[in-house]
Amino acid sequence: YLSRRLEELIGVPRTAWRLVELRRIADYLLRGVRRRRRSEKHELTFYHLLGFCLRPGVGDSFDEWRISHMWSLFSEGVHFHQRLENWDAWWIYWRRLAGGLNPKQHSIIYEGLSPWLNRVVSDSVSKKDKFKQPNEAFRLLASLEHIPKDKKVVWGDRFLEMSTMPQYAQFALWCLARIGARELVYGGAEEVVPPSIAERWLDELI
Repeated sequence: YLSRRLEELIGVPRTAWRLVELRRIADYLLRGVRRRRRSEKHELTFYHLLGFCLRPGVGDSFDEWRISHMWSLFSEGVHFHQRLENWDAWWIYWRRLAGGLNPKQHSIIYEGLSPWLNRVVSDSVSKKDKFKQPNEAFRLLASLEHIPKDKKVVWGDRFLEMSTMPQYAQFALWCLARIGARELVYGGAEEVVPPSIAERWLDELI
């Protein structure tokens, strides 16, 4: 409802909102960050809309401040953790902001996700695991362009393996393509997976 109302007020669909409009909405949301906990729907809407308005995490002179302001939320996690939709919104939110996060923050996210996602693939998730909705979490991990190349290769091999599993095939190939991209979205050329590795993945896919 909120997105539709904003479209009416601005006069164009949200896909046509300009950077200045996107960031202005984001700043209003940032002011009320603690109010996201009013209800499950508040939290869901907050992450969906804020992630949309802050993507890709760079582009405006104040984006570095905005991202640093929001980074503290990563350690807090999802408040309404029983609602699966909120977990999806949470992972998508961080994927949309990944371009504005630094290598250390990418590493923190990776170290938090990788062990859990490995347990998901090996079907050994325990009750101690606090995360939910791994599909979008896999996509987030694949979008962390600042993690070391050797870790990208490990997960690229894992995604290649997962592409043969019916329950994972649809998004595993998306993740493999993201990790093996020859031109990164925001990372540097030194962070691209070596050509020999990408060629091996292609050969095995073919």
